[in-house]
Amino acid sequence: SCVAIEFISKSNSGDTLILSSDFANAQLDGNIDIPNLYNSFLGYLAPHFPMIPKAVSREQNFNFSIDVFNSSALTDLLLPNLRLGDGAHIYGLFNTEDTGLDLTITSPNLGWGKWLWRDLEINSIATQEHWQVDLLSSQLDYNLETKFENIELDQIGTFGDWRYALAWTSNDSIKFDGILKA
Repeated sequence: SCVAIEFISKSNSGDTLILSSDFANAQLDGNIDIPNLYNSFLGYLAPHFPMIPKAVSREQNFNFSIDVFNSSALTDLLLPNLRLGDGAHIYGLFNTEDTGLDLTITSPNLGWGKWLWRDLEINSIATQEHWQVDLLSSQLDYNLETKFENIELDQIGTFGDWRYALAWTSNDSIKFDGILKA
């Protein structure tokens, strides 16, 4: 696997960072504090996931775009049960002083074990106080059989105080639809 990192520009108005590899290409544009980038992400995620160590978030304000075209090169090494569809696109904005982490993921499929989401879109906004996730998918398969179709899942809140809404249809022999709110 080959990874290339290139700084296109460094100026008072912002930075451009381009990463190219055998499995994905990424571009970040804006004010990027690279030495503190990892801790800044942890600082935004820690309030929502207690298993993540608390970290101090530094000022970050940039747009990002990642195109995945050979995900198995990365997932086989780090998460062997995860299958991210080639052609996945991850993009958004990370602004620690204002909007937080605004993230969108689109993928032809996303699998874990025997589960497989098809035509997946996830929109997520995380601030220090709240986290909102909206998921849309055309199908959810288990063991190569479609179990649910036209799935919508919405989550909002913070750790210990989540609100959920789930809607789906199903075309199997039972032919059931549903809406669940919790």
